[in-house]
Amino acid sequence: MKVFRGTRGRFGHLLPWPALNEILHRSRFEPARLRLAKAGEMIPADRYSSRLSPDQPYFRIRHNDMARQLGDGATLVLNSVDELYAPIDDLAADLEHVLREQVQVNCYTSFGPQRGFGTHWDDHEVLVFQVHGRKRWRVYGPTRIHPARRDVEQPPPPGGEPRAEFILDAGDLLHIPRGWWHDVTAVDEPSLHLTAGVTPATGADLIAWATDQLLRCELIRQNLPVHASADDQQRYIGRLTDALVRELGAAQTITRFRASRDALAPARSHICLPWSATDDGLPPEADPFLRLTAPRAVLEDRDETTKLAADGHVYSFAAQARPVLRALLDGAPHPLSELSAASGGSNPEAIHVLCADLIRAGIVTVHTSRPAPRPADVDEAPASKVIACG
Repeated sequence: MKVFRGTRGRFGHLLPWPALNEILHRSRFEPARLRLAKAGEMIPADRYSSRLSPDQPYFRIRHNDMARQLGDGATLVLNSVDELYAPIDDLAADLEHVLREQVQVNCYTSFGPQRGFGTHWDDHEVLVFQVHGRKRWRVYGPTRIHPARRDVEQPPPPGGEPRAEFILDAGDLLHIPRGWWHDVTAVDEPSLHLTAGVTPATGADLIAWATDQLLRCELIRQNLPVHASADDQQRYIGRLTDALVRELGAAQTITRFRASRDALAPARSHICLPWSATDDGLPPEADPFLRLTAPRAVLEDRDETTKLAADGHVYSFAAQARPVLRALLDGAPHPLSELSAASGGSNPEAIHVLCADLIRAGIVTVHTSRPAPRPADVDEAPASKVIACG
């Protein structure tokens, strides 16, 4: 667990209060997306919302009732808020690009000193961005080292006093490692924080991947010898173990596993109408900005071709596309002229066709003007170092 103190307001752009109001006013929600919690219990949705019709899962907020619940001490939970607001989506994409792991961002908003949730632990790493106001944290540490989502045992609750107790101010960043018990209480003022949940790969994930790779082996694909003698079954287990050990012991196993995991990671969806649905594929502006929507895309260079693995697909391009794809791989927005220059500028029409194809495939998004830059001081504590400290 580590706290990184920051300047007040440095995270304010991630979710200003007017932007949250707009999301709540304009959106339709499912119960899993928006919840109210108080004292460790979920408040029934019908106390602050109404279904649009009995046969639909979506509901619309009754804003006066929700405001009353929040004023009485409830905490507003908005899950996957990165899907609803572009600056938070950019934050999640940046974290995925650096950490090479799946990231989901949730929002927690409260207005009084009551607890929304009881003391609990999470099955993923948590990065907390205190956006507005303050929160009081009590952290107890783990009672089971590296607990898993599907585990054979549950961690026992912590006993005694917390290991740390502190106030998180607007602009502060907190890392809570997986399995560390904690509880949060708002100070008596409006408070909003974002939690970026990061789900790192474990040894169980590596073994599952290795097992899939072994499907090329006839021994792995054959029926289990359930009706064989005990000796024959034991010999089969021995051969199975040897095959798994050889697979795990092959050269660069973890590197190959991570590349495969990155290639399958879903893109962060961006809709680019009308251009993604047209033959031209690019806006008529002289120099639009393009950005990769797959933060963990993998580029593989060969003599005559370049392969881009992203969003569970593998795209093949001529070697001439390599400089353009390599430039996009950093996840930052690039003007079309810059991409053309990276390829040598000899064939701008070919670059135009390439970029249009990438947009139609959904792995590149387009902006007609330069997106707002990320504040520089957000990088004071690089995400990879934050996770490593756990």
